[in-house]
Amino acid sequence: MDIRFDFAGLAMLAELKVCSGAGTTRSIREGLGQLLEYNH
Repeated sequence: MDIRFDFAGLAMLAELKVCSGAGTTRSIREGLGQLLEYNH
């Protein structure tokens, strides 16, 4: 789900994901991997 909001006068766009059933470490690693892929 994508959300838009204002923070400190800047327009922000964020993507929310549900990580049910996965451990904290696995969820963080998956999220970081996606960030690196998007940046590439």
